[in-house]
Amino acid sequence: MKKILCFGDSNTYGFIPGIGSRFDINTRWSGIFKQALEKTNKYTVIEQGYSGRTCFSERIPDEAFGLKILSKYLTDDIDIVIFQIGINDTKIQFDITKEQIREGIFNFLTLALKCSKDVEIYVLSPPQTTSRVLKSASFNQKSIETAQKLINVFETVSIDLGCKYIDLNSNVRTSDIDGIHYDKESHLKIAQCLIPIFV
Repeated sequence: MKKILCFGDSNTYGFIPGIGSRFDINTRWSGIFKQALEKTNKYTVIEQGYSGRTCFSERIPDEAFGLKILSKYLTDDIDIVIFQIGINDTKIQFDITKEQIREGIFNFLTLALKCSKDVEIYVLSPPQTTSRVLKSASFNQKSIETAQKLINVFETVSIDLGCKYIDLNSNVRTSDIDGIHYDKESHLKIAQCLIPIFV
């Protein structure tokens, strides 16, 4: 039986836009995905989403700092990992440049490849944020522009390192409520995109 790790931020956790609580296992994409794959008796799926988690920008507590905490979850018995992470690195407090994005993503994915032998990595595109995100004090217009750079660099670096990149932004959109989190319809679409890859 293969073991799959879904590692990410609030959109993997299932953060409900405008409310802040968590979508249940039947609604969040990682929960729908988990149930569908485990029914085949071929996979075990671990949901490891954490609200506010960054990819490479240093955060406290450790659970919020993806680069530091990744090795705790990506152990030798993990066969496949699905990443959905990065958008929190565009927050005002980090003020990252394109060069820092490239270096940070490269270091994150390189660590993942080293943590687990022969691991197969799928990288989901970070969400395309909208002007609705400006309602949050954590983001500004530069954050929106940086998010687009993040998406482009994530794709390039993922492919260069031999990871499988999946562009979600052509099929799903962020909520009109906050411009950064997915609503239940988008969570379902993400799950429907991923499940046929493995089943």
